Amino acid sequence: MLLRAARLWELVTGRARPVLEKTSVLKPVRVEVEGGVNLLLDPGDLVAREILTTGVWQPEVWQSISDGLSAGAVFLDVGAHIGYDSLKGSVRVGERGKVISFEPNPRTLEQLRANIIASHSANVIVEPIACTDSEQMLTLYDSTSEGNRGASSLS
Repeated sequence: MLLRAARLWELVTGRARPVLEKTSVLKPVRVEVEGGVNLLLDPGDLVAREILTTGVWQPEVWQSISDGLSAGAVFLDVGAHIGYDSLKGSVRVGERGKVISFEPNPRTLEQLRANIIASHSANVIVEPIACTDSEQMLTLYDSTSEGNRGASSLS
């Protein structure tokens, strides 16, 4: 596993040496996935690991979203997670457009905001709330510690 991770690090960063702690655990790394999309990716998280491995997350979903986006558009990203689609949308709608990213998980929200800052995406507005069909209080199930930040849900 560490050899595959070291090779992955080399492919992603172009550097031959992985960032390892003394305990040989891979640390999160900031990667410019594509122009304007700069993400902190933790190899211990399912979504981040997929992006590190393949360079993309759910390309068919992004294709269906991007077909409807043009310069100057407004994009609502409900469940923005770490900002992958929000940041890609930010580039697509351009300076005249807006992206509104909804993310209720406080632990994921920190990373979302950091990724927006690192990507210099001035057209992204973050709303730290969930979207439902009525005003209500819900319990957030945080799956961050289970290695899949994206599986957090409301009950």
